Amino acid sequence: MDKEGKIVITRRNQDVFYGYFQDGEPVELYVCPENVRSNMGNIYLGRIEHIAEGLGAAFVRIGNEETVYLPLSERGIELPVKTGDPILVQIKREGTESKQPKASRNISITGITLALASGKGGVYISKKIKDPSVREELLSKVKKMDTDGFDVIIRTNAASAAEEDLLEELELLKNRFSDIIKRAKTAQFGTVLYREAPHYILLGKELPAKELSEIKTDQPDIFEELTAWYGGSRKITLYEDSYSLWNLYRFEHHFDKALSKRVWLDSGAFLIIEETEAMTVIDVNSGSVTGASSKMGNVGYQVNLEAAKEIARQIRIRNLSGIIVTDFINLNDKKKRTALLDALREACAKDRIRAVVFDYTSLGLVEMTRKKVLQPLSAQIRQCYDYHEKND
Repeated sequence: MDKEGKIVITRRNQDVFYGYFQDGEPVELYVCPENVRSNMGNIYLGRIEHIAEGLGAAFVRIGNEETVYLPLSERGIELPVKTGDPILVQIKREGTESKQPKASRNISITGITLALASGKGGVYISKKIKDPSVREELLSKVKKMDTDGFDVIIRTNAASAAEEDLLEELELLKNRFSDIIKRAKTAQFGTVLYREAPHYILLGKELPAKELSEIKTDQPDIFEELTAWYGGSRKITLYEDSYSLWNLYRFEHHFDKALSKRVWLDSGAFLIIEETEAMTVIDVNSGSVTGASSKMGNVGYQVNLEAAKEIARQIRIRNLSGIIVTDFINLNDKKKRTALLDALREACAKDRIRAVVFDYTSLGLVEMTRKKVLQPLSAQIRQCYDYHEKND
């Protein structure tokens, strides 16, 4: 088994299973029916169906049967708007069983090193690029380029890119964006002006280049799609061994673990993870941990530290989002309570999706949030079941 960061993509029963693996172990897991593609990132010419002034939002119809939620307070919305107005929107967050997809009028297109957005010609840089000299050099390079009035966001992967590569991608994104604007002027309501590639293709541009050595698939059509999208910017491999990637990377085993409510820790303690519509609740249970110390407080602290690392890992692998509340083993020592929060923050800092650890509630629970991008893994699985039930 390889020991580097890899994206692995395979198929099983007409579903695409894929994940990001480090040292042969999954860091992120995903699944989708091969014939169902998310509308995340798609750009539509929609029509305002209803304005909910109390919510400060509009509901925009983007097709015959689909309506999306559009906040009116964001940058780029020119008030007033009225029912029936045509409007260009982009899907920024997937819908759930009870909520509609969230849209924005702030259109953007993301490449590997740069992203382009509607704006006033500003140049911005990812906060994840920490080195001041690298930030200054990148900003200087891009500010010299002709942005055609678009906002340019310098992504993390730009840190290792040559100037000519930045310029080439900027021109590609400008042409793509200009084509969208041109088509929007004559398009009919409901037209998809830009369709984002499926997430199993895009995952390779979301991960830092230094953490991704290869994208591997055993599906020839997906290999061709990957090659067309990335060109030579990523190492793409078609795996042709008779022993499938499904078995080699133990997808079934890892998915079963990632969907289980109980997660065992090496110490013998375990987590209970309960997902609800409103929030995710995690309980840390000492399990079979016994008196390894004469003071249970010290044992509890060590179990909590172990749990904090695993909680951060489980949140990412299950793609949990929104409010997450954890009931750790009770600690009376204030220094240990503070150290536990610091350990959880440090573990969550490895997540490429923003996760914020707040503090203890009045009941002693630890509260945190994680930005929602895609549906949680459990919902992805349900989508596959629902799709096959309707189409079998």
